[in-house]
Formats: sequence, C-alpha cells, structure tokens
Amino acid sequence: MRKVRLTTRGKAVIFIGIVIIAVLVVVLINKNTSQVKNSDGEDNSVNAEVQTNTDNLVDEKSVEIEALENIINEQEKQIEALKNKIKIKDKKIESMEDVVGQSSCSIYFESKNVCLNKMYYPELNMFVKWAEMINKRKIVIEGNVYAPKDKKGKAYGLKFSEKRAEAAAEYLVKQGVQRDRIIIIGNGASKPVYFEKGRKAEELNRRVDIYFQ
Repeated sequence: MRKVRLTTRGKAVIFIGIVIIAVLVVVLINKNTSQVKNSDGEDNSVNAEVQTNTDNLVDEKSVEIEALENIINEQEKQIEALKNKIKIKDKKIESMEDVVGQSSCSIYFESKNVCLNKMYYPELNMFVKWAEMINKRKIVIEGNVYAPKDKKGKAYGLKFSEKRAEAAAEYLVKQGVQRDRIIIIGNGASKPVYFEKGRKAEELNRRVDIYFQ
C-alpha cells in the first residue's frame, strides 16, 4: 500500500481547520450558556414580578379587611350606645322609691349670689327629664346659705336661701315643669353638709338641693 505524505502546507491547512472547528465549538458552547443564563434571568424576573404582585394584592386585601373591621367596631359601638339609651325603657322598674331616691341634684352658688351658674344647666335639664317620668311626685327645692356666725341674722339667711331656691324653681318652670308641683323651702344656715369652717364649708353649704317628695 502506498503511503501518502503531507506537505508542510497541507499540515498547516489541516491545523488551521482544526483550530477553526475548535473556535466554532467554543462559540457555540458560550452561546448556549448565555441563552441558559438569560432564560434563568427571565425566569427570576418573572418570579420576582409575580411575588411583587402577590404581595401588593395581600396588602390591598389587608387594608380592606382592616377597614371592614373598623366599620364593624363602629357599628357595635353605635348599637351599644343605642342599647344604653333605651335601657331605661326596657327595664322593668320594680320599686318607684328607688328611682325617686336616685333622682336628685344639688347646685352651688357664689358668695352673696342668688343667680344660677350656667355650668349646672345640664344637671337641671336631666332632673327635668326625671320629672317628666315621675310626674305624680311633688318637687322639693331647698335653699341653703353659709353663715357660721349668723352675722346678718337668722331671718336674712332664711330669706336669702329662699331666693336661691326660687331661682332654681324658675329655671325648672321655664323647662316645662308645672309650678304647682314645686315646694320652696329656705333653710338658712340650719342644714349644712360640711361642718368645718373655711373655704370648703362655704362652697358646699351655699347650695340648693332638689329632690322628689
């Protein structure tokens, strides 16, 4: 068999061909690797976008749930307030004496003054509401003064305390209470609620007590 000898040029051509093939193989491998990486990157990007959308949806639903809970809580408060308002209508009052005993008020006056302080209007208005419910009872209004030494005389204290009671009675009548239901009493300084001397005694004993007979 005859042997074929390659010339130097032939060997060079073959070597160059092998190099070219190797380069092509490397290029193809890098291209495939890049595509795989890109594919992984796209998958990661898609997964991140899906996760973000999911988180946003969860946040939106959480806000909606919280808003609904607030509405429910507010409605429960309104229902409770309504129950408190109608409680007295639904409750069976076994003893009218208990109601009468709890339906009283006291208002206080400045020194040497017979004018009502506006701060007591709400309390007097509440008593008017009670008077509408307990409409068969007389209303007693007792006026009092602070005069430990009775400097101006007993008669003066009695008259001054009566004027304070009259001031309270006048307010109740203006709010709709019948005048013939009211009994005016001037105690002077004979019925103190605080027996010590000083500013506290003055403030607590310059008063009018209102209650049902």
